[in-house]
Amino acid sequence: MPEILRAPELSADDIPELDALFRICFGGMAFTAGPPADLRAIHRVGSRIAAYAAVSLRRIALQGCQRETAILGLVCVDPQFRGRKLGHEVIAALQAAIPLPFMLNCGAPLVSYYNAIGYRKISDRASYTRSGGVVIDNDPVMLNPNGQQAAAVMQSAPVYLGRDF
Repeated sequence: MPEILRAPELSADDIPELDALFRICFGGMAFTAGPPADLRAIHRVGSRIAAYAAVSLRRIALQGCQRETAILGLVCVDPQFRGRKLGHEVIAALQAAIPLPFMLNCGAPLVSYYNAIGYRKISDRASYTRSGGVVIDNDPVMLNPNGQQAAAVMQSAPVYLGRDF
């Protein structure tokens, strides 16, 4: 069962282990222990971190309505543990802990994975703030209402997700 950690409740041992996992899963990207994650889920197999996901709580405008939303990001599973639904477990643990709609942007090859666990595509593009500027990302935006009233489907305009993870 994944453990839920409020930021910054990572142990000193977790940080180098997460850094190694990120470098494998995200093409060399280093793990940053600081903000913006408000909540993290870690799934351990024995004492080893096998899966990780983070959430940043934000107020997002969707078709003119401001909504409290949980932005899911940095979902990763150690390649040695893939195929065991650990990614789904860390996501489900975060969704159980936060009764808000969840949004994420992901590469097109991951859309079917997120569809299978209750997300649907609401836009073909996202935008967010990185290094003081707005970035348009051509990756799809996915929404899981997580028991909340579903937002209207959007097919063209980028969805602004706030600051980047």
